[in-house]
Amino acid sequence: MPSSAAHLLSNHYNETRNEYYRQLDTASRNGGDILPFINYAVQGFVDQIRNQIKHIRTEQLRIVWINYVHSRFKTLSSRKDRRRRDLLLHISEFGLLHKNIIGVMALKIYAGKTVTTLKRDIGYLRSEELIEETLTGYFPNLKALTAFLPVQRRVVE
Repeated sequence: MPSSAAHLLSNHYNETRNEYYRQLDTASRNGGDILPFINYAVQGFVDQIRNQIKHIRTEQLRIVWINYVHSRFKTLSSRKDRRRRDLLLHISEFGLLHKNIIGVMALKIYAGKTVTTLKRDIGYLRSEELIEETLTGYFPNLKALTAFLPVQRRVVE
């Protein structure tokens, strides 16, 4: 078993400690019938692997997005372009930029700038389809990247 997966069963047992003890007790009372315990363990292992895959995929997407943002702004080197790139990276880091933009104005990149500058930068990022707007704010437009990711097989439980 790869070392990256070796801790998964231990994690499962710790996260479901009461069930773990119940399963052990049941196995000892049933004359050594360990099949129910094995089913419990295998299901936990599968759940832990799924969580790991989800975490890895999320992290890969984050890294690819950051690289994508830097590549989109690579040839743009003005202060305005760097500010827009930094705003996009800020939105990416926090997942959502609320429409209550007062907090954004506190960002170092907007020191000495007006709200109009921020709104113009948001408009630019929207026009480039780098961010999307919702009722509450703006978030990174990851659709461009997900088109290049492998299709995930749906698991029926």
